[in-house]
Amino acid sequence: MTAVQRQAETALPFDPPSDPIETRILEATIELATAGGYDAVRQRDVAARAGVALATVYARFASKDVLLSAALELDSRAWMQELSALPLRGRTPLARVTKLFEHMTTLLLRRPLLARAALRAATSGDQQAMLRQMVAQQRMTLVIAAALQGKKSAQALRHEPALRVATVLTMVWFGNLTAWSAGIIEEAMVVDIVRQSADMLLHGVQTR
Repeated sequence: MTAVQRQAETALPFDPPSDPIETRILEATIELATAGGYDAVRQRDVAARAGVALATVYARFASKDVLLSAALELDSRAWMQELSALPLRGRTPLARVTKLFEHMTTLLLRRPLLARAALRAATSGDQQAMLRQMVAQQRMTLVIAAALQGKKSAQALRHEPALRVATVLTMVWFGNLTAWSAGIIEEAMVVDIVRQSADMLLHGVQTR
């Protein structure tokens, strides 16, 4: 198994959390971040909204950035399931993956304050926050690879090249989301840059 396959297919910590108290804490975090962004997420307020003791929040999440990264990971599950069920039409890997990134970007950014808060947390340098973010990234990579592989009736990539391309595209997407979060580029540019990157990566990649 290659390093790319290990990154995409090996389970990471915290996936999935089965603790209902943790789920309540994360749902409260999502509500606060959706309404007020990063600064609105204070552990004391999260505890009050979740109906738990403040010590309970600290016992499960060492920092605010870990809390927000875990909240995004939980939130992403629902819309990643939506993406997995989408009938991504397209005769080529590029067409399918472009459509997928359009959907992914729309779903993630439909609550911009939450998205910006989670991106800020994921890029904070906190190792535990990054691990939480990697769980969502891993899930996205597999969905992207599936879109690239396509069905037998359409042009498709083999499994390992699809994983390699998907891993790079996930990183390109994340990097451009941080630029969007900082107000440097607009949402449409996030998708367009990923499409251009996919086009370059797929050029010369043998299809089956």
